[in-house]
Amino acid sequence: MLLYLCGPDDFLISRQAKTWWEEKTRDITDDFGKEIVTGECQVVDDVAPAVNRLAEAVQTMPMFGDRKVIWFKDINFLADTPMGRSEDTLAAVEKLVAILSDMPASGVDVLLTASPVDRRKRGHLDLAKIGEHRFIGESAADAKKSGGGPSAMLLQLAKDEAASAGVKLNGDALDLLIARTGGGSRMLIEEIAKLATYLGEPGAVITSQLVAEMVPDISEQDFFEVTTHFESGDIPATLRALQKHFFQNKEGARPIISALQNRNRLLIQLRALLDAKLITPRVNAHELAKAAEIHGHWFDGLEEKSSANLFTQNAFYLSRLAQSAAKPGNTLRRLLGQQQDFIKAFTALIESGRDQEERVLRDLVVRCLS
Repeated sequence: MLLYLCGPDDFLISRQAKTWWEEKTRDITDDFGKEIVTGECQVVDDVAPAVNRLAEAVQTMPMFGDRKVIWFKDINFLADTPMGRSEDTLAAVEKLVAILSDMPASGVDVLLTASPVDRRKRGHLDLAKIGEHRFIGESAADAKKSGGGPSAMLLQLAKDEAASAGVKLNGDALDLLIARTGGGSRMLIEEIAKLATYLGEPGAVITSQLVAEMVPDISEQDFFEVTTHFESGDIPATLRALQKHFFQNKEGARPIISALQNRNRLLIQLRALLDAKLITPRVNAHELAKAAEIHGHWFDGLEEKSSANLFTQNAFYLSRLAQSAAKPGNTLRRLLGQQQDFIKAFTALIESGRDQEERVLRDLVVRCLS
């Protein structure tokens, strides 16, 4: 038997894979009857040896027992990357397909887990035909259908997790929870478990108020305080947040610059749509879908969630940013100027020493907000 799990969400893939692995290996007491082979490769030269290790695992049966379970784990050479497009990789994938096609009909169970994958590639299509195939996670097409709001996959995942935990989610709480967890399946599942534990009663309802009080907003990663004060134009508060960041963290200045740039990219796009009267300051999924019909083609090929593509973002999150973008002082010219200032600051960070990083950011804040 062959099970091929693939998709963009490696966390959900790993979760399903572990369940399958535990079920298949539960009755196997001989360690030689179960084998994990890594499919994660750093360079093209790693692909063929990985496939050869799988071939050896398939062809080598345990001394005591007539069953073997194999997990070819974390395959990363089926994506549309330079490694995935290499002729050597394509040849190794052909060999992989041949090995699994000739595998005994009984006695050997093989699990393949791959993320990300290019579903247009022949290798992926051939692997999907050999045994059972499941695509896990939100595809680019699903993201487009959601119109900027939560995808059907995430909505269903949240409902299933809530039901499994014995609690319920009302509609507003569901949307807010997905927005606050940044659309990440791992954090979404963990936060539902946390809220269910807090409520402690079967059938209890998770409300939007509870989500707002107990779920941190990770959409801005760990630099929410700095970016929020910067966006408000409050120089003293931004400088205090910077001082706090450098006192508490070892990451330095570059993550702050990245967070500011990511937020500003979205503000630029929102301001352009506001000026064109395509959205309102309280932008919703319907408005985003209409705007995407007009301008979505400019982002062709950029379909993963990114601040460079407004239409991959959650509508609830954008509705908060749009109100900031609509402020009279946040003209398109000013936002574009800030982006140039961020680039100059990043260059200064590269050229200066680590001890100068806080000074570079302080100068940036004063220059942009004065």
